[in-house]
Amino acid sequence: MDTPGPANPSSHTDATTASAPRTGYAWYVVIILMLAAVVSLVDRLLVGLLVDPIRRDLQISDFQISLLQGLAFSLFFCLAGLPIGRLVDRSHRRNIVAIGISFWSLMTAAAGLAQTYWQLFLTRAGVGVGEAALGPAAYSIISDYFPKSRLPLALGVFALGTALGSGVAFVIGGAVGGIAARGDVAVPVLGVVHGWQLAFILVGLPGLLMAALTLTIREPARRNTIAGGSAVPISAVVDFLRERRRLALCFVVGISMAFTVSYALLAWVATFFIRVHGMAVGQVGTLLGAIILSMSTLGIFGGGWLASLFLRRGQRDATLRTAMWTMAAAIPFLIAAPLLSTPELSMLAYAPAILLSSVFISLGTSTIQLVTPNEMRGQVSALGLMLTTVVGSVLGPSLVAACTDYLFADEKMVGVSLALVCGIVAPISAATLACSLKPLRTAAEQAERWAAPDERA
Repeated sequence: MDTPGPANPSSHTDATTASAPRTGYAWYVVIILMLAAVVSLVDRLLVGLLVDPIRRDLQISDFQISLLQGLAFSLFFCLAGLPIGRLVDRSHRRNIVAIGISFWSLMTAAAGLAQTYWQLFLTRAGVGVGEAALGPAAYSIISDYFPKSRLPLALGVFALGTALGSGVAFVIGGAVGGIAARGDVAVPVLGVVHGWQLAFILVGLPGLLMAALTLTIREPARRNTIAGGSAVPISAVVDFLRERRRLALCFVVGISMAFTVSYALLAWVATFFIRVHGMAVGQVGTLLGAIILSMSTLGIFGGGWLASLFLRRGQRDATLRTAMWTMAAAIPFLIAAPLLSTPELSMLAYAPAILLSSVFISLGTSTIQLVTPNEMRGQVSALGLMLTTVVGSVLGPSLVAACTDYLFADEKMVGVSLALVCGIVAPISAATLACSLKPLRTAAEQAERWAAPDERA
């Protein structure tokens, strides 16, 4: 059954018939939100380059570290995501972004004051609460600044924040990792702290400047609505998803498995080079940061550009079709990279692996925006992020750690664990995305029935 459109298709809402925002300013908004995403990824991924110092000082295992990287972040990301998503559909989205950035930045800095494992766990959970605000609000804002045919490209540029943030996290982590390796540091006011604690403080506090910068964004008019921009009941969102349950199931499984691959790499690749190949933290951070910055940027931007091109040619399933093929192409590189005999060969193999496995990042979110009416975007985006990012961020780090700790019982087998996990999970992702293409075409066709004329462009 189709979601009903407005009684008068020519008057979706005053927002949809309003003149389109200026292109230059629209791209300014995307850049600001992309920079916010950079900050979020740096704060989220810093743990990955501080594994051994944190383990040493808190006397914890790889598996406990994986919980800091995945479950601690995801636990409250889940709990906060849906309420925040509903706020996004009803409230001022720019302010939600600014508050979220401020909160996660303070929680990152607070990790520098943690004295026990559980204190650190709770601060990482706080980062998850703050970051739950960015995605749904940013997707909704950007979707109201661009027509559908340009949306994958715009969201692809926003998603570049993921690539840039990941790369910057490794570079910064490599730099502060040198501080952490030297042991305790005397800090004014705070006294003597561990090096890794200082790293969290130095990375967290500058995020408050980013929060202030987001206040320069103007809240856009809501476009492409089915209820005149009014809030819709939760039951309507449930009915909307139930009617598209095959697409929803395939989307969640396929994108979750893709995120599992990404988070496994982000959590353990640096540790693999440090443990197995004996590389220094600073060297690993610089090299991996350069690879992630270049390859993820190319993959995310290229994927958004390709999907936009295919959408303009009438290919309704362009977003997930592009994600499917690139994930399938990444499989041999993901398996081979950690098994090669030298660090140089492994680095070379990880370059195409990261490029190809990064393409999906903007395409999953683009898919949600393309088939969901405005009044539901925040809630559906939050649910999608909760079920995909959270599953991936928990499974990716934890599966690799579980293999290393319990299957092989040898920390130097982390590379084999990476190859095993990625070799199983990536094919599941590609196969499930293939199953999503037909229901995506149907959902996209239905969405065109309520879109305003300027949104079909």
